[in-house]
Amino acid sequence: MESTMHQLNQSDFSEDLNTSRYRPGALPHDPPHFYSVKETCRILSLGRTTVFGLLKNQVLSRTRYGRKTLVLRKSVDNYAFVLMLRKEGGHAA
Repeated sequence: MESTMHQLNQSDFSEDLNTSRYRPGALPHDPPHFYSVKETCRILSLGRTTVFGLLKNQVLSRTRYGRKTLVLRKSVDNYAFVLMLRKEGGHAA
């Protein structure tokens, strides 16, 4: 019985995945779903005490992985958006 399966070559994907415009190791990727507390501090330009206060007051959403606290990316994005609206004089509920 003869196999009708096509042998895939790199040229089959050359049009779909053109990696030549990216430097090695810098392919685009999706951001993580969770940030560490340290990353959250850096992203929001806030201190650890402030971030832990936001977590305690449930302004930011978190989960635990063992002993590590992970902050949900969407909650960080939403909080940053609210801060931006306040700075621009917009209405944030």
